[in-house]
Amino acid sequence: MSAEDLGRKFPTPDVEFGLGAQLSLDLNAFIEEHCAPRAETFVAFDANIPLIADRDTIVDWYLNSVLVSAARVTITAGQLHGRTSYTMNLSQFDRVRPQLAQVGSTSPGTAITMGARGS
Repeated sequence: MSAEDLGRKFPTPDVEFGLGAQLSLDLNAFIEEHCAPRAETFVAFDANIPLIADRDTIVDWYLNSVLVSAARVTITAGQLHGRTSYTMNLSQFDRVRPQLAQVGSTSPGTAITMGARGS
């Protein structure tokens, strides 16, 4: 069975990425990529923070090191969650990763969980 057939037969699982330190753009270097083991489809992207920030927190998503601007997630100042509906199709061995584009709070204890939601 080909990787494409497996992708059609089995749903894509959710993939989560997290940073548990005081947030800064320097932490982008520590976010790992997700490498698709087979064809996968993500249908939404989200981000969650535990502390309300006074500025927007923005997460960009990259597919094979190319920015996918339509998948950008913004956690609006005063909120704890942001979500974007966008369909991203991955072929086997494609790589997807989030990257902080703007940090809303640098208070100690601020963490972030970023997710790619499967179909």
